[in-house]
Amino acid sequence: MNNWQYEQYQRINEDDHQRMIEEARIVRLIRASRGDQPGLFEQMMFKLANWMISSGRQLQRRYDVSSVKYGREESGNV
Repeated sequence: MNNWQYEQYQRINEDDHQRMIEEARIVRLIRASRGDQPGLFEQMMFKLANWMISSGRQLQRRYDVSSVKYGREESGNV
């Protein structure tokens, strides 16, 4: 092999390394900019909202005065 072939191999290897570095940078950028994965704050707020909804439904069932219980229809006027 002569020097020209070594230079070619070196240039090919450098191009491969640059390509790998660029791919890694793009992967990091994609992972950082994912909009479909909420952060910790969004997850906690979602859980809090679901807890509030479920608690509200339980309280509504517990304290709901049904018309069936008293045998009369609600007319809307109290």
